[in-house]
Amino acid sequence: MLAGFQSVTGVLNDLKKTPYTIYGNEPLDAVAIVSHPEGETPVMTKLLSSRSGVLNNVMDNVWNAIKQDHRRLFWTALAEDENRAWHFERADGSFTRGGKSLFWYGVTDLAEVEEIVKGFERDGRIERAVLPIGPSASRPPTGTPPGVRAFSTTSGRSVPGMSRGFATSAAPTSDKPKRLALIGARGYTGQALTTLLSTHPYLDLTHVSSRLLAGQPIASYTKSPVAYSNLSTEDIERLERTGEVDAWVMALPNGICKPFVDAIDRGSKARESGEASVVVDLGADFRFEKSGWTYGLPGEGPSLSL
Repeated sequence: MLAGFQSVTGVLNDLKKTPYTIYGNEPLDAVAIVSHPEGETPVMTKLLSSRSGVLNNVMDNVWNAIKQDHRRLFWTALAEDENRAWHFERADGSFTRGGKSLFWYGVTDLAEVEEIVKGFERDGRIERAVLPIGPSASRPPTGTPPGVRAFSTTSGRSVPGMSRGFATSAAPTSDKPKRLALIGARGYTGQALTTLLSTHPYLDLTHVSSRLLAGQPIASYTKSPVAYSNLSTEDIERLERTGEVDAWVMALPNGICKPFVDAIDRGSKARESGEASVVVDLGADFRFEKSGWTYGLPGEGPSLSL
């Protein structure tokens, strides 16, 4: 997006047999093309703007016109898009794969998102490289109670004088569920996690931070009533300092996570007693850190008890 104009001729040729609408102003400072076959979910196939279109709010006017016409929408953007934040601010969810991100608004039920995405794949409306891969079936570990899904996550990082570790499985390390806070709940990963935690026997979701959704109830988490909040770095530091959170999960776009982790570290150092909480970063900000972080897939490496 917003990287200068490209020819839309190829896109229009592809849409000859598909109903579509072109949005833009007369000098074409900004152009968007939305494909909307009857009875199907609309897809924005092109979104282009000149710098003038951005500075003069033409892009936002185009977007507002699209939202007036379509109560739901899916679209894609490059993961390295310099205006990536623009997409996240306007999306209810997202998924990144293969160097591209899939965004959507108007759909909050993940099961419905999955069905829509399957339809896109079946009809070839969005290229397969962008679409999420469904979870693979696997046999639960021995000892898992019938009907209970086993969870396994490993991560480790350190603060001077303290240690962090996180592992959950079918066998709890204590009878009391651990309290988990999620920072960045609007994307696909965050929404999927709230759904998983709703059936997790040993983890309770206590705080979910999303600036744009603050105050709204979380429909995908059914264990107990939890509403979105807008946690500042000061709030996060306080929650860590007072020991109100056992584990933090960062589900933020790349490049945004560090201030929140720094706040957790400040709170950890100010704790009067107890170990620091666990931090799990689902993004890439700390993936290649040499010190204090462990990178790996679930089940790899040593398991550390929380």
